[in-house]
Amino acid sequence: MAETELIYGRNPVVEVAKFRRVHRLWLTESTYQKLKGRLKVERSRLYIVSKGEISAIAGRPDHQGAVAEVERFSTTPLDSLLTLRSGIVLALDGITDPRNLGAIIRSAVLLGAAGITIPEKGSSDITPVVCHASAGGTEHIAIAKVESILHTINLFKSRGFTTACAELPGPDTVSISEFEPPEKIILTMGSEEGLRARVRAGSDVVLSIPQRTDFDSFNVSVAASILLWELTKKRPA
Repeated sequence: MAETELIYGRNPVVEVAKFRRVHRLWLTESTYQKLKGRLKVERSRLYIVSKGEISAIAGRPDHQGAVAEVERFSTTPLDSLLTLRSGIVLALDGITDPRNLGAIIRSAVLLGAAGITIPEKGSSDITPVVCHASAGGTEHIAIAKVESILHTINLFKSRGFTTACAELPGPDTVSISEFEPPEKIILTMGSEEGLRARVRAGSDVVLSIPQRTDFDSFNVSVAASILLWELTKKRPA
């Protein structure tokens, strides 16, 4: 496995440079002028190049004139989340779309979630695409990789966490607008194909978001944002 990866995009590059070692950084002149007050990178590692050169390095067009070769993302040990005395932890069960994963991470950071768990298999890894979609939010929240989401949920339950999951409104779901969040809770969001039955069965509460129509469901990243907002607004800042 390569020890470095290429992060692209202005904000992701700025945020990653705060927390990971930057080996090389390529910027267009115009991007350098916009970011030079925010970047903490040794001048010897910085290269001012043309847009075409950066496009060739990034291998994609959405780089915004900024690409950095940095050390690979490091996950957080699960124990650091299991020992939390309060907070909201997200368990993401098989989110395979990296843009959805990045959007969820971005919302989790902005809304004050304590951490995120993702499975080692059947899920997007924390890739440069995820970092870009999160606007660099990957660097601002604890993310743990686990072998089994089901086993992880049970571990949190044994540590006093309320286990919750999300599903379409139904006779046995609790509207998020009516739910009073406990001191610490782990919320499982299912994959783009839906929530697994075993995850649902192992949850203390099944939450839902009120809908005006049943024509479709919320995108998983949108649903995560709504649920996190409702949970956090009822908690002390």
